[in-house]
Amino acid sequence: METVRVERLLEEVEPRRAFDFVVDVDNYARLAPNVNQVRIVEHDGSSRITSWDTEIEGAPLLWTERDTILPDELTIRFESIDGDFDVFRGAWLVVPHGAGVVLACELEYSLGVAILDELVGPILKQKIVENLSIMLDGLTRGLGGG
Repeated sequence: METVRVERLLEEVEPRRAFDFVVDVDNYARLAPNVNQVRIVEHDGSSRITSWDTEIEGAPLLWTERDTILPDELTIRFESIDGDFDVFRGAWLVVPHGAGVVLACELEYSLGVAILDELVGPILKQKIVENLSIMLDGLTRGLGGG
């Protein structure tokens, strides 16, 4: 099992505005070139199921996840219910910081096959961090940051 965290500091961005922006799945495909499509499959109050079509260096990475939206915590928790990983769960976090926010994604993942995790683990971790960075950079630009 691997865990990664990628974050960006956005100055002078109101936390609620940042959270609402992160909750809107249309922003990912619109702003991150590695995200082909995110579709809401089902939505029921603070829970939804989303289907993700992304790429890592041109290779497709597909999954469906259950999102739990926690507006009071400025957090979206997610867990894969179908896809390329045995374990794929984490959270999008908006953390108030001074006059702005820290926008972060924490992810815990495993391919579920020990030898694969061992052989491709370091490369996969690097690529996942790069992919999350691309997503965060896109969201940062969309919110008016750097």
